[in-house]
Order: sequence, then structure tokens, then C-alpha cells
Amino acid sequence: MLANDVDCDYQTGLHNYDPQAFVKVRIISETDWTAPAVSGDSLTKYPAVIMDIHGGGFINGSSVKQLDYSLPACKYTGCPVFSVDYRLAPDHKFPAGLNDCWQVYLWLVKYAGKYLGLAFDKIVLEADSAGGNLAFGVANLAIQKSTRKPDGLHLVYPAMSC
Repeated sequence: MLANDVDCDYQTGLHNYDPQAFVKVRIISETDWTAPAVSGDSLTKYPAVIMDIHGGGFINGSSVKQLDYSLPACKYTGCPVFSVDYRLAPDHKFPAGLNDCWQVYLWLVKYAGKYLGLAFDKIVLEADSAGGNLAFGVANLAIQKSTRKPDGLHLVYPAMSC
């Protein structure tokens, strides 16, 4: 993915994005994606994918701790869940976590079919606490950058002010 596709600096004033950093994502699904999709393979179609962003006050939490939410989400919807392990403060200052979530969102939108053989009608952001703040930020960036907008937000006690 090109850095200018995921760099939040353009039109947002966000800085310090490192396009070389890898973002860890835990995939929870009933489908085995251990082998990469091969060009010409048929795509596995889902009604939606869920991008899950953990809470933890921006300083702790992980996709492992989030399994209490992401496993039932996968089980009851039958849709794959992509749980993001974004970089945490204070080691990584804002907007590192937001950039990581934005990068994962764009990757799902642009490359899930090519590299995972995954097709979906909807993309839903699921998050709690600090993750709710980041999910809202991703939705806002999608609007600002005129890219595909999330089809749903499931925010549980998001860290936001009114």
C-alpha cells in the first residue's frame, strides 16, 4: 500500500505516520486463510466483515483481551472479525494508534479480496472505550478522504466528549 493512501497528515493535520510499521491483526473466522489467495480463485463472500478495535485508555489492551467480544461477534454473525493491535501510548504518541486503525481499514477495503480471497457487502467497526474513539476517527477519515465509509459503527462506551 502506498504511504499517501494511508497517511493521515493530508487534510487532517495528523503527523508522524510510519508506513514501514506493521500493524498486528488477529483474524477470527470460521474460514481458514492460512494459504494466500491465488489470482483467479473464487472469492469467499460474506455479508459483512467486522473490524474490532480494543479499548484500554490508549495505553493497554490487545486483541487477545478483546476475544470476549470478538469471538461471540464472529460466532453469532458468521462474519470474520479483524481485531487490530494498534500501537499504544505512551511509547507511541498520537496519532500512531489512529494511523494503525486507518491502515487496517484501508487494507480491508482495498486488498482483502486480492490477498485473502474475501468479498463482503458491508464493513462494520466494532469498538469499546478508547477503541470507540479510534473507530469514530476512522469513520471520520473515511468521510474526509472520500473513501468507502463504514456501513455500521458498534461503539460500546466510546471515549468521546459531547
